[in-house]
Amino acid sequence: MTEPFTHPAEHLVDEASWARAVVRGFLQASGRIAGPDDRDPRSLSQAFAVSADEVTRLLKDPLQAPRPLNESDLIRKRIDQRVAASREAGMRLRLSELVNTFGLDELSRLVLTLALVGEIDDAVRRLYSYAWNDFSRKTPSIEFLLGLLQPSMMGKILNIEAFFGASPLVAAGLFRRFDSHTEGPFLAREVRLAPSVTAFALGGEELDPALTLCARVKSADYSLEPLVLPPQVFNRMLRSLSTLGRPGAAVIVITGSSGNGKSAIVQRTIPRYIEVDVASLMRPASEAENRISSLRRDARLLRVPLVVDLAEADDDPNLTPYHRLLARTIDEHPHGAIITARDQASWFVGLLAQAVVHELMLPVKAEREVIWHRALNQVGLAATPVMLEAAARFPLSGGSIERAAQTAVAQLQVDGNSSPKSSHPHEILEACRAQLAPRLSGVASRVVTTLSWNDLVLPEKEGGNLLEIVAYARNRSRVFDDWGFGRLLPYGRGLSVLFSGPPGTGKTMAAGIVGGELGMDVFRVDLSRMVSKYIGETEKNLAKVFDEAGKSQSILLFDEADSLFAKRTGVNSAVDRYANLEVNYLLQRVEDFDGVTILTTNFEGSIDEAFRRRIKFRVVFPAPDHTMRAELWRKMIPAEALRSGELDFAALAHDYELSGGHIKNATLRAAFSAAERKGGIAMHDLRRAARLESEKLGKIVRVADDVDTQEAS
Repeated sequence: MTEPFTHPAEHLVDEASWARAVVRGFLQASGRIAGPDDRDPRSLSQAFAVSADEVTRLLKDPLQAPRPLNESDLIRKRIDQRVAASREAGMRLRLSELVNTFGLDELSRLVLTLALVGEIDDAVRRLYSYAWNDFSRKTPSIEFLLGLLQPSMMGKILNIEAFFGASPLVAAGLFRRFDSHTEGPFLAREVRLAPSVTAFALGGEELDPALTLCARVKSADYSLEPLVLPPQVFNRMLRSLSTLGRPGAAVIVITGSSGNGKSAIVQRTIPRYIEVDVASLMRPASEAENRISSLRRDARLLRVPLVVDLAEADDDPNLTPYHRLLARTIDEHPHGAIITARDQASWFVGLLAQAVVHELMLPVKAEREVIWHRALNQVGLAATPVMLEAAARFPLSGGSIERAAQTAVAQLQVDGNSSPKSSHPHEILEACRAQLAPRLSGVASRVVTTLSWNDLVLPEKEGGNLLEIVAYARNRSRVFDDWGFGRLLPYGRGLSVLFSGPPGTGKTMAAGIVGGELGMDVFRVDLSRMVSKYIGETEKNLAKVFDEAGKSQSILLFDEADSLFAKRTGVNSAVDRYANLEVNYLLQRVEDFDGVTILTTNFEGSIDEAFRRRIKFRVVFPAPDHTMRAELWRKMIPAEALRSGELDFAALAHDYELSGGHIKNATLRAAFSAAERKGGIAMHDLRRAARLESEKLGKIVRVADDVDTQEAS
């Protein structure tokens, strides 16, 4: 009965013995047997100090000793029998496993073994050098490896298929890629095993050096805190993930905002995997094909699933042949794959033959409270009422909550606060706002205001509408999540508001005040950057605005909205058709948007009826009456401003019919005039500024010029 190997290394030692026998047969067949005293001064081997004496020592026996003609075949048969016995005994032999993984035929197996032994045994390497009689090379050629197995030209031609592109050795990428476009004889090309293949055969598990910056082998981290997810969502994902690592495993797509737990799910559930960064994998493009080939080989070699991260490539619209090659690699990988992305990443997922999609939603308020409690404990902050406020106000992902807690502690240390255990609402809330900072700088500008409700002058009814808007936005989580209204309203949960009225009546200012009251950033969309003459570009820009605002929970302000939300027209040309498509797209995004959208317009009648129907709140900003104008004049002059004489705001309101924006301009103009003459703001400064502002608007001034002159004197 054949004995199994006592250790996997013994298998490789026997394979080295077989390789020596193969070299011996090659030397005998080529007539290069020489006695220890024979010298050939023309031989390159003499010049490079590999003599027949050394070859004799390396082969263990004198070359002249009689050897069986089929010595290598006998050794090969004995090794194969011991391999079979070892497999039955449950011993893992890496070289045998490698052959089975890639389905190598007999010829490919022998070529692979000869190349491997040359990589790991210096004695065999020197024998190869003596046999090919060319010491300018360090690696064997195709012709030499084929000649070791069958020295005749007929044998080489019959066996050359082992190096064709469709052969298992080449198709699987087990050899380092030899350039098929290199000039020179095909058989003269040098070949070498990929480093990761050699490492695997020796018992290691490492990736090809070409993958250093874009992939790494990772193991599960079961010490991570349990994920805060609805049980039905988590259980469904576990059923899908449990198929990974098995033959025929599925491709699983996990989408969700950054920090929503995509990576944590993988780390807690997959024992071993290869994590891939697509953005790094594809750059530079000249290396992409080689890297993908190495990734395909090493993932099969290690028998682990792929985890492909599209985080930095979510917005990449430029599909290349290499993206398609990667998709095919994922589809064909026998041990399955996970794709993580911020959204559906349809630009890439659409290339896959099949995929099971799981979407991770942002945690609801109750889940955020649990995450906040855990995050604050980890950084040494006490769980206080501000935690509940942050959980209710800021729809952050789990990762963002953890980063916010760490940011708050860092800020406390910068400020020199030595008692991080106490309550610090300001730092925590500011850290939350920082986590929601959007990437909207290219198409929108932030509206910053220091004003409050006290600075806003509106009729009581309209002021009440603004307070109701704030109450709606502030309590959405409670109504939709805690009270169950979200289950009855699968869409249209966002808050859309229309501010209408003449210019200068405070529409934009009110939007900033609403944002400040809610603790939300307000971004005014730059329509000049949004609208494009190229088909589809406007929709693309709008998509970015809504997506980023949704992720950051910012308020979107469309100033002068009638230019973008105008009524649809009859289709008389291609221009009309595409203009209507833009409006239709806006309708869809406004309805799907789960945040706050504020539209301002001077011409409410020009807004499309479908938009007005979807508006939840409408606030009219009327031109101010006499009483409101007097209040505006009073509030527009700060208490710190230097005054000269009594200021009659009622008279100004009576004599000049200006809106709030124009009154602001007039007071500022008067202030600079007074500052220039080194005095305080006087009534004649205000009258003059009001008159100039009225004339700019083309209005008739009710008072004569001599009134201003009289007051100035």
